[in-house]
Amino acid sequence: MKKFFSKIDIYLMKSFLPPFFYSIILLLMIMLLDKIFDLSNLIFKKKVPAYLVLEILFLSLPYMLALVIPMSVLVATLYVFGTMNQERELMSLSTGGISLLRIMRTPLIFSLFLFFFLIYFNGFFVPRANHTLKKKIFYMYRYKPSLVLKEKIFNHIGDISIYVGEKDEKRGILKNLKIFQKGKGYVQIIDSKEGYIKTGKEGGYLLVLKDGIIQEKRRNRVNIRKIEFKEHKIYIPPKKKEKVGELGKSDRELTLTELLEGIKKKKEKYLKMQKKNRFLFLEIQRFWVEVHKKFAIPFAAIVFVIVGVPLAKIFGRAGWGSAFGLSIAVFTIHYIFLVGGEELADRAIVSSFVAMWTGDILTLVFGLYLLYKAR
Repeated sequence: MKKFFSKIDIYLMKSFLPPFFYSIILLLMIMLLDKIFDLSNLIFKKKVPAYLVLEILFLSLPYMLALVIPMSVLVATLYVFGTMNQERELMSLSTGGISLLRIMRTPLIFSLFLFFFLIYFNGFFVPRANHTLKKKIFYMYRYKPSLVLKEKIFNHIGDISIYVGEKDEKRGILKNLKIFQKGKGYVQIIDSKEGYIKTGKEGGYLLVLKDGIIQEKRRNRVNIRKIEFKEHKIYIPPKKKEKVGELGKSDRELTLTELLEGIKKKKEKYLKMQKKNRFLFLEIQRFWVEVHKKFAIPFAAIVFVIVGVPLAKIFGRAGWGSAFGLSIAVFTIHYIFLVGGEELADRAIVSSFVAMWTGDILTLVFGLYLLYKAR
């Protein structure tokens, strides 16, 4: 063990870990900036309980960490090796007969450990956190139904469309309402000065309107019936599986095991069909995209070390500015391939493997080329 891990390895590990953890904290803060404004708005303006908002914030962290950890590997690699390059440490080690491949062994082994950790983290922990997050958001909308409705647009809930002119968040009052409701054999347009929405006893929502007019047109009648009211109630029934414990899971909320089992079942069903169902085929494709993503994103941690070390030696400078500048350029290109590939794979334009692994493979080839030039 002593022969395998020399003083160079210990020195590199001590140099690598602090910027790695600093990068995680800094990148998380950057990603949370947008959410913090929205979440603070929920607490102070929309009067959602602080504990519920903090739970939503906490449950948002895992899927962010899945992206931030590989990014932090790249930033830390560029920072450490950029500093070593500027202080001529890499040159001194090279003169002493220690190759660049030998020097980068320590961060490469560390990234390999991260790869296996992230496979478990992305494959099992993140999906469960995503599903719990979905439940918390659902509960928040049940606790504060007015959050469902936005101002100055038509909000579609169930079979009705609701236009809200203005909202008084403190009192929970909706003003200048216009409701469009289409039923069997009739159409209703309702104008109301104000009203409020609350959770129904059997699920769904109860919309209570004050001081308004109902205009109703029956299918077989020419005349439009007008009804003035002081109070009018509209019950909006819940969708199927709209109880917190019965919420369905999307592909991003399924663990790796559940995805593979789902693919197997859906594939058997698809092969038995005489007339192929494209919707089922696309669903299988989406599941495969998620499976490959749970391996491709962790593998980026290894790829970013391979591309980061020679990049730092050729272009790098000491300091955070250079490290973040180069890492943003590399990760932006990588992320474009990841997101663009997922979009194409979901439409079955390209295979799920090509979609999810193209960014990693191209970055790896580029890194190996730079490594060859920098050796």
